[in-house]
Amino acid sequence: MATVKYPGGVTVSERPDNRGYWRVRGPGLDLRTRDHSEAEARAWQAARERYEAEQEVEVDPGTDEPTVADLAEMYLAGAGRARPLAANTVRTMRSNLRRHALPVIGSLPCSAWDREASLQVMLKCESAGLAASSISKVMNDLSAVAHIGRRLGYLQEDQQPCKGLVGRQRPALQRGTLPTREDIDAFADAFVKVTGQQWRRLQVQLLAFSGLRSSELLALQPGDVNRGTLHVERQLVGRELTLPKHGIVRDTIYPEWMDDELHAWAEQQPVGGPLFPAVKGGYEPYATWLRQRWQPAAEVAGWPRQPKGRWKWTAHTLRHFFGTWALAKDGLGMDVADVAMFLGHSSPEVTHRLYVQSRSDRFARARAASRAVPS
Repeated sequence: MATVKYPGGVTVSERPDNRGYWRVRGPGLDLRTRDHSEAEARAWQAARERYEAEQEVEVDPGTDEPTVADLAEMYLAGAGRARPLAANTVRTMRSNLRRHALPVIGSLPCSAWDREASLQVMLKCESAGLAASSISKVMNDLSAVAHIGRRLGYLQEDQQPCKGLVGRQRPALQRGTLPTREDIDAFADAFVKVTGQQWRRLQVQLLAFSGLRSSELLALQPGDVNRGTLHVERQLVGRELTLPKHGIVRDTIYPEWMDDELHAWAEQQPVGGPLFPAVKGGYEPYATWLRQRWQPAAEVAGWPRQPKGRWKWTAHTLRHFFGTWALAKDGLGMDVADVAMFLGHSSPEVTHRLYVQSRSDRFARARAASRAVPS
């Protein structure tokens, strides 16, 4: 049975067994209970004891309140989640928190964590010269830790130490930063030319007109293709298939003009295997796809670069293209909630911030629309 992993080798079964028991296991620990909250509490108690022993942390015997650093470790181990975080997410978040946040507030008891303490983290990041996007990432990581703290009962319900500090540095998509349809077609031609494989055009078109993430594109299987829809239930992380981001399994669309070619290709692939296999078979890792396929094609297509040499447009940019195209009146003209569902966003607010707020021509559009209103 699948398990949720906690620090120190402690695990809790992902779901109860046939008799309704949750199983907690670890060094010197083997417990069964019908109460999931009790299983979680016992797991964290054992995990924290092992964590403190390994780190040689002296804990006041008169209190069992965890610190912010303890809470961060709990979050990274998957506390309060149905499934643990992806390994690369854990590595990135742990690095961010240990470098920029925990040296400032890591020793604070959870009850003492307030907005002023989080503000000190932000000020430290700014004084260290971090970019706005990096500061935003640190603060959003802290906010996620605080959310789990409230859920586990270590923070009060009204205790929001990151309120007003999260999301401030995350701008909407800037107007004029997306490729045109002609740019995308030219890139698809270059992609086919570089790889010598005609079916690579389908990959570019699905990114631009279905809103897939690259990891989801590479994890598609023939059975995921239906007439007009794609079923997205997995992503490829390294060489491992996992749930999509946020654990959101969804269906999205693709244009009708892709039907014949996409279905003909899907029917040629073995059932249960990848829709777009690697040269030697199996799923094509993202790193290989990016370095040996995508980037050489961007060079051939003449895609622009940023001042520091990075590509201005990436595979993820095509996902943004889909978002704006799906919402635009001269595109699909869809509702924000529907587009959020197709993109697999955690909430429609994310879609609104990225794509609706980014349209700086809103006043001109409103003025033009008012001309059609009778006086």
